[in-house]
Amino acid sequence: MDAKDYDLQVERDIDGAPGNVFDAFLAVYDEPLPDWVLHSERDLRVGGVWDITFRPPGAEAFQEHRIFTAIDPPHRLEYSAAIEAAGRTFETAVVLLITEAGEHCQASLTQSGFPDEKTRDEFAAAWPDVLDLIPARIAG
Repeated sequence: MDAKDYDLQVERDIDGAPGNVFDAFLAVYDEPLPDWVLHSERDLRVGGVWDITFRPPGAEAFQEHRIFTAIDPPHRLEYSAAIEAAGRTFETAVVLLITEAGEHCQASLTQSGFPDEKTRDEFAAAWPDVLDLIPARIAG
């Protein structure tokens, strides 16, 4: 199997305008930080870096070194991520698309390039929790 076989996709319908959803996705990693984010620092521009240190419940801390590859507010955000976790390093690509759907928006996140099914599934278990935080960040 090649890495494409290990892509993941998560979608959420979220109440709010696209700009609010876009900003709230970024704000998930701002103060106050969720318990599972130890550090987050970003330079929001194409080529800018976004360094994050995570510690999911029951797991060891790991780091992501993200580089923004496309920023088109309020509908698209893309970045590559070099991930150092459990003594190994791998790279993925993330695409967040936000589309209007009546009174709400649909946030669709795709992450590709996982080295294996187990790693993909670990990330697939975490992304819903991230997207579920967006409404609270919109509300302020």
